[in-house]
Amino acid sequence: MLAIAAPLIADRAGLDTAASRAAGVPQWASPSEYGPLGTDYLRRSVWAQFVWGSRISLFVGLAATVVTITLGSVVGVLSGFVGGRVDGILMRVTEWFLVIPFLPLAIVLASVLGRSVWNIIFVIGVTSWPSTARLVRAQVLTVKQRLFVDRARSLGASGGHVVFRHILPNVSGLILANATLAVPISILTETTLSFLGLGDPSRPSWGKTLVEAFDNSALTRNAWWYFVPPGVGILLVVLAFTLIGQTLERIADPRLGGVSFVVERGQSLGLAGESGCGKSTMANAILRLLPQGTSVDGAVLLDGADVLTMKPGALRAVRWVHGAIVFQGALHALNPVQRVGRQITEPMLLHRTVADRSAAKERARTLLTQVGLPADRVDAYPHQLSGGQRQRVLIAMALACDPELLIADEPTTALDVMVQAQVLALLATLRAERGLSMLFITHDLSLLTDVCDDLAVMYAGRIVEQGPGADLFARPTHPYTTALAAAFPTIGDPSSRMRPSGLGGDPPDPANLPSGCTFHPRCPRAEERCAVEAPELRPAADQRVVACLLVERQETQR
Repeated sequence: MLAIAAPLIADRAGLDTAASRAAGVPQWASPSEYGPLGTDYLRRSVWAQFVWGSRISLFVGLAATVVTITLGSVVGVLSGFVGGRVDGILMRVTEWFLVIPFLPLAIVLASVLGRSVWNIIFVIGVTSWPSTARLVRAQVLTVKQRLFVDRARSLGASGGHVVFRHILPNVSGLILANATLAVPISILTETTLSFLGLGDPSRPSWGKTLVEAFDNSALTRNAWWYFVPPGVGILLVVLAFTLIGQTLERIADPRLGGVSFVVERGQSLGLAGESGCGKSTMANAILRLLPQGTSVDGAVLLDGADVLTMKPGALRAVRWVHGAIVFQGALHALNPVQRVGRQITEPMLLHRTVADRSAAKERARTLLTQVGLPADRVDAYPHQLSGGQRQRVLIAMALACDPELLIADEPTTALDVMVQAQVLALLATLRAERGLSMLFITHDLSLLTDVCDDLAVMYAGRIVEQGPGADLFARPTHPYTTALAAAFPTIGDPSSRMRPSGLGGDPPDPANLPSGCTFHPRCPRAEERCAVEAPELRPAADQRVVACLLVERQETQR
């Protein structure tokens, strides 16, 4: 705002030495003697330098960031998507730029090209893009392997269509976050170059003001008004862009909110909901397995210790010993080039829960037997096992260090009905024999009633109902739970088998949730206030907690 309003709040004539001398403006005048911020050694207004200098500093920061992000994104996308020789050449060039120290390279280029704003923008842009290129390339390589990209290719889509329609939208969040960090870096670089005498001498900037202040002994003269304002301005801009980046990240990223539950020792809790409601995100948050930089508030207490505040060493000691997870998609969770026995023994050796490797292998054989597999499968590779067998291997791996809490994230996904039943029976048996606490996650509400004491239902990142398992499935209270339960046909009821009740519409975008109750656009019982008021989890009948305004009203009327 200061830069935009410069013509209105600061007279540019205050930058003219001749005009200031003719007007009788004194040198080194303090703020109390002249203007808001006094004058400098040439009688110029420091306020005018500060306001008009903000324009140049911000312009250089934003323009250089555009150059940096554009170059880095183009190189990163081309390198990651095209691959092969193009990837090799572009990465060698990127590494060459990274090997050369950034600041010396910028100083040399600025010295050769000359002192001008446009040259400074060019220098910052062409020396700052490599880190962006590497980040974007890594993200493109990940996105390129996803099935929706294969689907687009199978439709006959061109490379450009795939990049602009499917790749870029999935890496734009990373590019945006990197851009917000690049702006303050560009401003600091401009300040450094100006401080070294390589800035544009004809234009005021915060960096130029600082170098002139120090060159003319403003510090020894105690002329704080000359060097403090530009220093504070640079600091505030850096902080502002950092906060903006964090805010944009929060807006763009899906998130959970208001999730709270307790799993007592030996108890099992089932967590159900449609795909994308946040079940797996919540499971990964328990053991701090979310991507680096993800913000998690609140507390995750495991035996009274908060996992979120643990130092890295303490966290490693907790993982797999106190809490372990059975990941969904056994084929992708197992290392394809290692035998399953080696993968089962890995946590034992890491946490030193066995004496040596031979003892670890013997325990791996025992664990495979306990999960219903022949002990000799310890020497098999994952591709030599069926889907159900791989799922059992993951369960054996999770039990390797005798954890107190087992998190089973969609353990029956992509398994046929018979194998699903076997895996569920196995988990129930292991829980009873070992006294395990278990968090069972699935989108299939009916599965949970056989293996869980309590059920919790999630929608759009929040728990909307929780209560005793079989009772909640048989007599759901929340409209969403009712719809989930009705989607499963009842055995012996031909009408429910032939005409199962469904739920219209799609789950909301986590980055753009509806106002009020997030379920109200799909709720058949929604009222006007549901679009405005956000319900909270409140106690209801039958040992339930429910987040629904209609249920809240019913409970009030009782």
